[in-house]
Amino acid sequence: MTATRLATVVIVLASAAPAPATLTLSFMPGDCAARSTHVVVTDGSGEILESWVGDLKPGDTVPVGKFKLKLEQEVTPLAYLNRDEGIPAKDRPTKVTGNRLVVFLVKDGWAYDGTPPVDGWGAGECLGKDFDISVGWVEGGLVFGNTSLGPSIPGPYGLGCYGTEASIKKIVLDVRSRLREQLGKAKAGKDPDAKVRALVALIDEGTDFTGPAFDELAACGEAGLKAITKDNRGAHGPAAAAHVVRALRRYGPAAKDPLMAHLRVAFKNVRFFADRPGFPRGVDPALWAEVETLRRLLGAPEVYVGLTAAERAVLTQVVGYFADRPALAEYGEKGDRVPDRIAAVLAGPRK
Repeated sequence: MTATRLATVVIVLASAAPAPATLTLSFMPGDCAARSTHVVVTDGSGEILESWVGDLKPGDTVPVGKFKLKLEQEVTPLAYLNRDEGIPAKDRPTKVTGNRLVVFLVKDGWAYDGTPPVDGWGAGECLGKDFDISVGWVEGGLVFGNTSLGPSIPGPYGLGCYGTEASIKKIVLDVRSRLREQLGKAKAGKDPDAKVRALVALIDEGTDFTGPAFDELAACGEAGLKAITKDNRGAHGPAAAAHVVRALRRYGPAAKDPLMAHLRVAFKNVRFFADRPGFPRGVDPALWAEVETLRRLLGAPEVYVGLTAAERAVLTQVVGYFADRPALAEYGEKGDRVPDRIAAVLAGPRK
């Protein structure tokens, strides 16, 4: 998490009674805009009224009903403490109905703690988990979001006024324009080393432009291959694995060694969670994410050409490990689980 994102963390006391404080994030439209693949305006049922970012269209739907949102809420006077848009107190909304929402979503987005997408959608906030800080409630032309209220922090937590819907849309479009320009400048760079550094910086921001930056790195030859595989980036969660595999495919069999290195790390991560006492304990989100990362790293069998005996032994070890843990073998769709993908890799050409 960047320093900017850490600055959005506020401490909220659960009640007036003595209790441990919990770290709670606020709705941050700019951060959400950078990370989200889709930003849409919906009604309370999830039907899309407007699409600001992404390929969804008015009339399409997203599963708002499964995001565990409290659609109708009270708006207290504290909501306007920092921003009231010049609206007289008597004319300010005192509640939101949930009939109009600005929703920030990540397609196929997994949360930082391994929580999987909800019907294919993750939350747009920086940790990718909480939909209630990835949504703005629109009422009377104003947008409200969950935040810490009051002149001091910690303050009471509730809906705060973030400005007009038009101003939030401008923030979203400006952020997307900045990132698009940043990617364009990186792609146009003449100095190969500087180009790679610019693309890596964009990747490390963790925005929606990570995928295109990985794709551009794949066209940077040996320097790009080194940057893609540095620090085993492909083992940093399902989304990273998908980006890395897609980028490395362009290198063909030359990508086999870095992919095997990523795979070893991903397998180590799986064992870390699965070997804990008490496994299985139902679906473990963190373990699920590691298994999915491993599965995606096996998504390009044509790259795994010329496996050494030692590499084949690693893959065989993974299959045996999953076979010894039937609950683990159930993670994923039947016919396309980790052992199935390894079988496809081992059945491929040896040279």
